[in-house]
Amino acid sequence: MKKLLVLVVLLCAAVGCAEETSVTPTATAQPTELPATPTPQETAVPLTATPLPTATVASISSIFIDQPVQIGDTIPSELLLAELEIFKEALESLHPSLYRHTEKETIDQHFAQLEVTFQEDLTLSEVFMAYATFLAQIKDGHTYTNFFNQPPSVQQTLFHQANKLPFTFRIFDNRMLIAQNASTVPILTLGVEVLSIDGVPVGEIFDTLRPYVKADGANDNKRTHDLQIFGVEAFEWFDVLHPLFFPPENEEFIIEAVDLVTGETFTTNVRTTSIIRRTATLSRNDETFPNRLDDLWQYQLLDGNIAYLKLGTFTVWNFQMDWEQFLADAFINMKEQGVEHLIIDIRSNEGGLDAVIEQLIFYLGKDTYQVNGYEGRTIYQTFPESLNPYLDTFDRSARDLSASVSLGDNGFYTFNEGFEPNERVPLPDNPNRFMGETYLLVNAGNSSATFLMAQGFQTNNLATLVGQETGGNLMGTSGGQFAFLRLPHSKIEIDIPLLGNYPLTLQPDSGLTPDVGIVPTVEDFIEGVDTELKAVLSMIEDQ
Repeated sequence: MKKLLVLVVLLCAAVGCAEETSVTPTATAQPTELPATPTPQETAVPLTATPLPTATVASISSIFIDQPVQIGDTIPSELLLAELEIFKEALESLHPSLYRHTEKETIDQHFAQLEVTFQEDLTLSEVFMAYATFLAQIKDGHTYTNFFNQPPSVQQTLFHQANKLPFTFRIFDNRMLIAQNASTVPILTLGVEVLSIDGVPVGEIFDTLRPYVKADGANDNKRTHDLQIFGVEAFEWFDVLHPLFFPPENEEFIIEAVDLVTGETFTTNVRTTSIIRRTATLSRNDETFPNRLDDLWQYQLLDGNIAYLKLGTFTVWNFQMDWEQFLADAFINMKEQGVEHLIIDIRSNEGGLDAVIEQLIFYLGKDTYQVNGYEGRTIYQTFPESLNPYLDTFDRSARDLSASVSLGDNGFYTFNEGFEPNERVPLPDNPNRFMGETYLLVNAGNSSATFLMAQGFQTNNLATLVGQETGGNLMGTSGGQFAFLRLPHSKIEIDIPLLGNYPLTLQPDSGLTPDVGIVPTVEDFIEGVDTELKAVLSMIEDQ
C-alpha cells in the first residue's frame, strides 16, 4: 500500500525514504560577543528589495565533549590519520553519489592526497581546509563541513573571529557591488563596486573561493550565488573562506572601489568586523532588515488582481508563526479578493522542510501531480557498526534499511514501496485551490527542495518559471536523509546524504532552465528595482 506523501516523493524521487523531521535541533552555544536583541517586527520587505537567502538551520549538538581549541594549536598527525580512516569508511559505505560527478579513481587519488597532508601536525583551520578541499571534489550540494552543525569550539575558532567584511554585497558578472554598509566609512554604500581587497582583484578572489563552495556537479552558477553576503544567515561562504585564503592584517581591509554613480575611483581603509557585529549594525540601520525567520515570508496584494507570495526559506521548524495557517490565510484571501495572477518568489531559498512544497501543491495542483522521473537509490542496508559512535541522524530508522530496500542489478539499493518515477498521483480536493495564473521566481540559489519544487512545477505546468537557471542539477541530487559524521579528534562535523536521486534518462550537467529568462541588471540593483518582478508585472500587463 502506498502511504507516502507527495512531499516525500519530491525530495526522494518516489522511493519511500524517511521524511525530513521537523524536530528542532539543539542550537549551539553562542560566542560571548552578542548584540542587543532586536525587537521582532512584522515589517513587509518592499517589492524593490533584493532577494533574501535561505535562513539558517540551528546546529545539532555534538556527541563528543567539546573542548575549546586555541588558534594556533595543532592536532597530532597520528590522530588525524586515525580519524581519516573513519572519514573514508563513512563516505565509501554510505554516500550514494560519491562517484556521480567524479570517477572513483580520482576520488581515490584525493583520499591518498589527504593521507599525505595528514602526515604532519596541523592546526584546526588547516584540517578544516583539508577536508573542505576533498569534499569539494565530490561536487555534491549536500556534502560539506556544515558550518551550522560544527561544535561551538570549531565555530568560535574558525567562524566567529572579527576578520569579516563590514558590508554585504551582490555579484554581477564576477563583480562585487556593495548592498548594505555596516562600516564607519560612509562612502562604502549602495552603488559602489569593490575592485580589490588588500590589493587582490575581486575577480581573483571569487575565482579562488568558488571551487570550495558546495553545489551539484558543474553548476558554478550556484557556487557564485552562494559567495554573496546577504547578512541574514549566521554563516555564509565568503565569510568562512575569505579569511582562510586572504587573512586581513592589522584588523583592517584596504578597499579599492569605484562609485558607479559618479565614476569616482577611491581607496579607503576599513576595520574588520565579526558576523554578529555586522548583523547587529545592519538591523539597527535598516528597519526592513529581517529580525527573525518569519520575516522572510510575506504576502501582499498588488494592483491589478495580483498577489505576491514571498517564501524566503523552508526552514519553517524555527518559525514563531504557524506557517501552514499563513499559507491557508493567504489562499483564502486570494479567493475572496478574486486574485487572477499569483507571483511566488523563492529566489535564493535553498530549501528546508519539504512539507511546504506539499502544501503549495495542495493549493495549486489540479487533479493529479506527476512525480519527477528519478529513481531513489542508496548504497547501504545498515550503518557499519564501527561507525555508529561517530554518526548522528535526524531519524534512527535510517540506520537500518534492510527491511525496506532491495539490491538492484546496478549495485544500488532501491526502496520496496513508493511511487514509481513519472507516476501521476491523485490530489485531494481543495475548496481554496487557486485557479488563476501562477509565476514562480527562481534563481541559482534554488537547490535541494526548491530545485525539486521548481522542476515539479514546470513538469506539471503549475507555474511559469521566471528568472535564471537554478541551482541543483538535472543529473540528480542527494538528500532526503542525512548522516552527521562527527570526527573524534578535530571535532569537525561533515554532512553525508544517504539517498541519491538518479534520472532514468540522460540529463545535462546543469540546473533547471526557467521558461522566461530574466537577468538582473546593475542599473536596476543600484536604483532598487527588482528586475524579475518588474518583468513579470509587465508580462501580466501585456496580456
